[in-house]
Amino acid sequence: MKAQDRRRFARTPCRIRVEYSQPGAPLVARATATDISEGGLRALSLHQPPMRAGELLPMTLFLEDGPIKVVARLIGADPAGFAVEFENLGVPVRTRLDQLVRRAIAYRR
Repeated sequence: MKAQDRRRFARTPCRIRVEYSQPGAPLVARATATDISEGGLRALSLHQPPMRAGELLPMTLFLEDGPIKVVARLIGADPAGFAVEFENLGVPVRTRLDQLVRRAIAYRR
């Protein structure tokens, strides 16, 4: 079974600026999301701090209609970037992400 067959949410390519921090870290890191879904995202980062799977990362996603703040759980990282799963999204944030993904998928068709 392929990874995309196991995903609960539709993913779409994107280019979204992301800022995140690690608990206890004084600096904010920046990345670019390359694909996103209602459940998580994959991001590229040139200078990412060392991270461990399972770590919670407060994040700000800079969408066209304004930024949103989320908490995400790191599910994997490599030298080029990382993947996260969003944690405990409220209805307004989940709705905005769902609308973003639906518009992007419709645009690509």
